Amino acid sequence: MNNYFLKTLFSILFIGLFTNTFSQTNEWIIYYENEKISIETKHQICEFSSTANQEIIIFRFTNLTNDILTLEYDTELSYGEQIVNTEQNGEESRKKIKINKNEIIVTNCDSKWNEFNIFSAFIENKNKQKYIYLSQFELKNINTENE
Repeated sequence: MNNYFLKTLFSILFIGLFTNTFSQTNEWIIYYENEKISIETKHQICEFSSTANQEIIIFRFTNLTNDILTLEYDTELSYGEQIVNTEQNGEESRKKIKINKNEIIVTNCDSKWNEFNIFSAFIENKNKQKYIYLSQFELKNINTENE
């Protein structure tokens, strides 16, 4: 009886821990915030192919003001040990978005804002293994201007 109780308790704790860990990975993380703008990120799986899905980093841009803002920034990406040359991919790494007063823009796999997403990894459909994965990203030269 005592052994059964311990196994049941352990199972409940394990399921609770797993559920809590999973839910935390699905929450928005504040990447940058000031008095004008909030930039949040989270991972999302996009199902584009029958052989492999893509994991991307999506964004939530929140204009915290009563003014129209233009947000500009540069992205720096690292895949494994290799940093992507952002000077060669200038247009691809420089981002600019106009955000209306108090507007929230959320990017995702299908939105018109998907050019702001960052590719994170391919995920093989059969075994869920990631390959060609993002090791680090950074938004640099973040600038906002009122219109």
